[in-house]
Amino acid sequence: MEAAERASARAAKIRRPNPYVRASVVLLIGGALARASSLSPKISITVRRRKEVKGASAFVQFLDASLESIAFLFGGALFLVTLESRLKRAKLIAAVHELRSLAHIIDMHQLTKSPDHY
Repeated sequence: MEAAERASARAAKIRRPNPYVRASVVLLIGGALARASSLSPKISITVRRRKEVKGASAFVQFLDASLESIAFLFGGALFLVTLESRLKRAKLIAAVHELRSLAHIIDMHQLTKSPDHY
């Protein structure tokens, strides 16, 4: 009975969301969106100078750097979103392993009480 209560409390604790991981995800996605919104004013300024070769190469470099930054930020957000589920999964596997070992100990004690054994 005590083991079942502990397991139930542990499962409730595992089910709760991790506020630190979720706050990190929100900040990272906000940074990616801020970076994406900063991209649009610079594009219009650079396009107006289309005749300059220096402006076109600078635009391509800027676009490449901006897209890479956005991709890394969204990749980090995806990592953090899956990080919470992976942390929960690791805790859950440890809890199930503990219950399984308890069941194994009970089973080992019951083997000596088998009527076929006598």
